[in-house]
Amino acid sequence: MNTVSRFIALFFSFSVIFSAVTAFAPLSTRPTTTTTTTRVVSLLDATSIDNGNVNVNGDNINSFDTYQQVDSQPLAYQVTAEGTGDGVAEEGQLVTVAYKGRFVFSDRQFDKGSGFVFRIGGGKVLKGWDQGIVGMRVGDKRTLRIPPSLAYGDDWYKGTIPPKSHLEFDVELLNIAKPEEEFKVKLEAFGIGRALGFVALTGLMAIAPLIS
Repeated sequence: MNTVSRFIALFFSFSVIFSAVTAFAPLSTRPTTTTTTTRVVSLLDATSIDNGNVNVNGDNINSFDTYQQVDSQPLAYQVTAEGTGDGVAEEGQLVTVAYKGRFVFSDRQFDKGSGFVFRIGGGKVLKGWDQGIVGMRVGDKRTLRIPPSLAYGDDWYKGTIPPKSHLEFDVELLNIAKPEEEFKVKLEAFGIGRALGFVALTGLMAIAPLIS
């Protein structure tokens, strides 16, 4: 292998390493982490909501206020704020949400996030989410109470959520992607650095036989 080829190979290898480090760096080193955490709290903390834009009593669906932790309990949700965005979330659409998860009738929080992307009805999230997000407009906020049959059922989840747990999520619909926007939304959710690292690594594996 001549000098030029070696230089190209070394440069390409450096690019792969740099992209991989950037993509898979711990979350605590990413500058967006603090912003995201703050955003989750500000979006979903009920005390920060302007009462002039909130249905204080909420819309009670499937007896939200009388929810019982029994097997026959269906999904229930309460509307805590109404958005002004166009369109309504429907099955098959790619949506972005912010959320906080805890156990029903408990302050014990087990998860939170912002900018979480999924397709409604795609089987990638809890059935309770697929059902509870439908009908929301961008900016809408709901509190979902999800029975085990629409959550994790009889299984443990990551050692933190016991079997037959009833779960409660504060959710806000941040975006409903138009068909032409879906690739961009997915790419942003996956991470530009990670995507570039993946492409670079794939390219390196493809040309490795040619430079060996």
